[in-house]
Amino acid sequence: MLSVLIFFHRFGGRPHKTMSYVLQEMQEALPNVPAFFSLGNNDSYSGDYALVDDGEFLHTTADLFFEHCIKQEPLRADFYETYPVHGYYSLRHPLVDNGRIIGLNSIFFSRNYASTESKQPGEVELDWL
Repeated sequence: MLSVLIFFHRFGGRPHKTMSYVLQEMQEALPNVPAFFSLGNNDSYSGDYALVDDGEFLHTTADLFFEHCIKQEPLRADFYETYPVHGYYSLRHPLVDNGRIIGLNSIFFSRNYASTESKQPGEVELDWL
């Protein structure tokens, strides 16, 4: 879903506004259902496979995704611990004792992803996992 929204931005649209609209529609259709997600290749403001670790996209979408997708206040701290900086998260499962819901950021593992960091964000993600 997000890849389509970011693609819209390339043609003069406003991705944050579009994401807000689509997520609001999803929330209205499924008000009591959380939606857990993972980022993909087009999920950035900078283009295909161009997500910036600790960048604008992650910081500006954190509230949007939490409020419209995850929606469970007890999971807030878990989500905000890593998503705004790296785009991945690990949440305590709300119904399964000792269960976890993990949303990985697959962008950092692509051969199409280029980073200028000395330690690749994908390596940081694997260390975290």
